[in-house]
Amino acid sequence: MVSNNVTQGGLSLDRAIFDPRRGAILYYPSALISTSMRILTQSVKKGLKIAARSLMSISEYVSNIKKINDRLKLLCTKDYFTNDLKYLIVRTIYNGNKQKFNKLMMQPEIIKMTMQ
Repeated sequence: MVSNNVTQGGLSLDRAIFDPRRGAILYYPSALISTSMRILTQSVKKGLKIAARSLMSISEYVSNIKKINDRLKLLCTKDYFTNDLKYLIVRTIYNGNKQKFNKLMMQPEIIKMTMQ
């Protein structure tokens, strides 16, 4: 879709993705995809190596999110969580601090709490 917008529509990369009428992002309404494409368009301006590194970082980030989600699903299917741990996890998620949440899930104390 982006390729067609650029070659046939004569749009720039930025417009091919984000144009309000023809942009490819209209068909993929996701904050993660939108942010990733914004990073792509900005990093391409700085060079292809930077764009490649940026996309590899995004890929690693998404992979880590998937691993954490899989682990949470596994842990939530069994009765491992104490009420205190459930509160701590939900509070962290609601606060929207994903980095803090990632660190939280990797702490040995939390892992021990889930193993009880």
